[in-house]
Amino acid sequence: MRVIWIFICGLLMGCSGEKSGGNAVQVNTVDAGNISDPAQLPVTGRAVFTGSTSLDLPIANGPVDGKLDMTVIFAPSDAPVTGRIYDIDGSSGVLTIANGDLFRDSDPDDDYVFAADLTGNLTRGGQTYGVDGGLSGDLRGRNQSNIIGVIYGDVTGPDGTALISGTFAADRSN
Repeated sequence: MRVIWIFICGLLMGCSGEKSGGNAVQVNTVDAGNISDPAQLPVTGRAVFTGSTSLDLPIANGPVDGKLDMTVIFAPSDAPVTGRIYDIDGSSGVLTIANGDLFRDSDPDDDYVFAADLTGNLTRGGQTYGVDGGLSGDLRGRNQSNIIGVIYGDVTGPDGTALISGTFAADRSN
């Protein structure tokens, strides 16, 4: 199942480019075989990533683009994965990435290298919707040059609760 999500992420995010008035940013070519070895991740420093998301929100008529900022702290930390998703097409609000973790002992063939909670409120068409979910992903390359992953959870609004899904990809900016 994980390989399918990586392939979909590659299709949705690896091919997106800067578009007039849009939020998508060009990211390096996604190669599902180039996952950073979790056991070889640095033990000091941090990596800062800037990129894009594609979210399938039931409050929109189809996928919407957003921007992603994420920081991964390699030194021991209570919150090694943090960030935000913002500038989501047609919506106001910010989704916060928090309570993340790095899995240094994971098998990158079967498991993601990091995961975090994703929460916040989005306002669209005068209605406010609460998002409660998470994201999981992989660091890419020998020097952790980019990240890819999946977004999942639910959104609750005036009409009840529905599932959300999506993908993200980002390049390292430091």
